[in-house]
Amino acid sequence: MSYVSFLQLFYEGKKEEYKKRLENAKNDSCYYELPIKIGKYQAFFFRLPIIYDMIIDIIKTTQQINTRKLNKLNVDLIRGFLIDEIVTTNNIEGVFSSRRDINDVITGTSKNNRIQGLVNRYLMLLSKNELPLESSKDIRAIYDELVAEEVKAVNKNHEPDGEIFRKSKVDVSKAGGRIIHNGVNPESEIITAMDTALSFLNNAELNMFIKIAVFHYLFGYIHPFYDGNGRVDRFISSYLLCRETNTLLGYRLSYTIDKHKSKYYKAFESVNDFRGKGDVTPFICAFLKIVNDAAHSLVETIDNKRRQLKLLFKIVEEISNNKKEIQFYRVLAVATLFTDDGYVKKEIENSLQMSAPTVTRWLKKIPTEYLVAKTINKQKYYKLNLEKILELDEMD
Repeated sequence: MSYVSFLQLFYEGKKEEYKKRLENAKNDSCYYELPIKIGKYQAFFFRLPIIYDMIIDIIKTTQQINTRKLNKLNVDLIRGFLIDEIVTTNNIEGVFSSRRDINDVITGTSKNNRIQGLVNRYLMLLSKNELPLESSKDIRAIYDELVAEEVKAVNKNHEPDGEIFRKSKVDVSKAGGRIIHNGVNPESEIITAMDTALSFLNNAELNMFIKIAVFHYLFGYIHPFYDGNGRVDRFISSYLLCRETNTLLGYRLSYTIDKHKSKYYKAFESVNDFRGKGDVTPFICAFLKIVNDAAHSLVETIDNKRRQLKLLFKIVEEISNNKKEIQFYRVLAVATLFTDDGYVKKEIENSLQMSAPTVTRWLKKIPTEYLVAKTINKQKYYKLNLEKILELDEMD
């Protein structure tokens, strides 16, 4: 059963029920008051059974990921998810970054100062490195590494001009120019609100998934920077989700938000609306639904990739009786399924612990109809011709 918000009651014209629920809100056993105001109203939410049901499902689903034996596929899987996530988190904000550019930064093939920090930060999500989230200065440090170069390159006037955050007012507008939210102002209040939100994140005796959802909303509401707020907010949530689940879940957050973008922004708007009276419950429900969808999508994608790879391995094992040649085909199969363009020779050498001349010799042995080779930025990439390889299975 979905939650009927105060705003929904208002729009449906149920004035008596709206008034009665508002008057009795604090007496509800599920009521939880937050240490911050939304406009002039004290923020709160209801600890509803549907919220905990979603959390249980998220936990169960992410536990399935740890049962998958990914072995050597881990690196390539993570790289694919990482590229998806960075491309999407930028696209949501209207910032274009190509998959090739991101891949080259990850592999060290080339440098790109505008996205280097973003890539570095997302790479550390599954490491044991802790991300300080204690004060407003920690948020600024994340911003500086994550998006500062990109923001500066797009518009120097959007760089932070305060002690930590922005000094001036900022309006959040929809396409078409309609203002839907005014960020907190002046900077002293931004700092106070952010420190309060971080204290809640670190100290509130609540389920961590609820705290992540609430903090995600509060960050968006405070809107501490002129530009880059969404990317910083999503990154922090990704970090916290990875830590909480010990999985790749954070690498599917922006990707899934983009698929439910209208519902995501509608949830922000509904809580910001003064007729919602400070009730954050609608956003918590919407955010956790997105996280739950991301968890299920992650498991489904991993399982699909594993099935596809198993099929490719089966086919290539029928192509040759030579163990080394089969290993060579297997590496190219991984490159085909888990990368956009394939592997350069160096990656094949490292995967198989072969010398450059040996890799060259084996590449020449592969029938031309089974191999795809293309040159990008003076680098040659290799993978299997998936269509032709799959035809071999149909012939059996």
